[in-house]
Amino acid sequence: MGPDYLDTLSDKQVEKVIFVLDLIEDVEFVSRKCFKKFEATDDIWEVRVRQGNNIFHAFTSRLMRQPFS
Repeated sequence: MGPDYLDTLSDKQVEKVIFVLDLIEDVEFVSRKCFKKFEATDDIWEVRVRQGNNIFHAFTSRLMRQPFS
């Protein structure tokens, strides 16, 4: 997620996005509700952030660990 995208979000939404990204980086096991690998790919991952009634998705190919919860 680039700074241009974050500028379109409310402060609360940005806080939640950063919280989930920090969680993925810091915690050994992350819920598949927040972070999962696309099954038909070698290395494409989805980061999903829910804040209120909104769900934000980011996709990456740079995260290399498998979540287990």
